[in-house]
Amino acid sequence: MRTPNSLLGVSYIVTSGDFGSGFPVGNCASFDASFPATCPFVIAVGETELIVDAVTEAAWVSSDGGFSNIFQRAKYQDAAVEAYFRTVGANTSSLFNVSGCAVPDVSVICQAPFYFDRTLFEFASTTAISASIFASMAALLTNERIAVGMSGLEFLNPLIYQNPGAFNEIATGFNHGCQELGFSGKIGWDR
Repeated sequence: MRTPNSLLGVSYIVTSGDFGSGFPVGNCASFDASFPATCPFVIAVGETELIVDAVTEAAWVSSDGGFSNIFQRAKYQDAAVEAYFRTVGANTSSLFNVSGCAVPDVSVICQAPFYFDRTLFEFASTTAISASIFASMAALLTNERIAVGMSGLEFLNPLIYQNPGAFNEIATGFNHGCQELGFSGKIGWDR
């Protein structure tokens, strides 16, 4: 798929957001993931967290995500999203656009170590951390490719979906929406 950014050799990496699937918080009318993460021409990065055993990742409760009400799902997302729907069932499909662009494309740990902020120690967990980590990984991979005479990675989205084995499957956790509703971490798209 040739996109405006792939023609330039650029991948735009954005956060999926930090408000869960029912934004504004508690929205029970519809789940609409946040722009620009819903655009199929960016890589939307969601959040995971380490659970108690500090080895397993789970979906982070406040990671924004879901399906776009503006942009249609890209072909490269079809297999992963359909596998997800088969696993969880689309029982809340009246709340979201089942044919919309799925968000996020990839998720990364969102928890930062403690840091000192003027007078106290703070703990951070945000998609800004997740997106920064993923962007750093993409930059390092691009540098390695260029060092051996290959082209940069360009538009990563199709590559991500063509190689699901390169990522950890996130099969636990969920992002909240309205009360019990949201999107559960299961086999398929929500990596």
